[in-house]
Amino acid sequence: MAEPKACCVGEDGKARAPLMEDVGDGTTAIVLPECVTSANVLPLLKKLEAEAKARRLNRESRVLVDLGRMKTFDSTVLSALLEIARHAGKPLAVHNPPQKLVSLAQLYGVADFLLDDHPELRKLREALAAEEEAMRRRKAALLARA
Repeated sequence: MAEPKACCVGEDGKARAPLMEDVGDGTTAIVLPECVTSANVLPLLKKLEAEAKARRLNRESRVLVDLGRMKTFDSTVLSALLEIARHAGKPLAVHNPPQKLVSLAQLYGVADFLLDDHPELRKLREALAAEEEAMRRRKAALLARA
């Protein structure tokens, strides 16, 4: 447990904060820190909420969340993303989710909401569709023999 905690704090001993910046065309990008775990998720959400208020973000604002820096995380990152989406009032544009997060989102049944157009999720959907088609063909072949 010492390794994730070390990842969650900066050199000053304070929790690493998410970065929120304007990226043009009215879109605000939220870049989550390297570490999002149960140890730091609540302070992280409070900082995001304060920053969103300071920037006057509302339901009409476009928000994307970049997870490219995230290296250490647990399932609480899903609750953080759901909370960000709740504040935004709409699904998020999530960029660069780690494969493990895609798998967790799929397991918890929130992948379609959080990662709607992510390539890894598309691959999973295509694989499931292909598997279902193969099973349908096998069943049809077995019924044809009977």
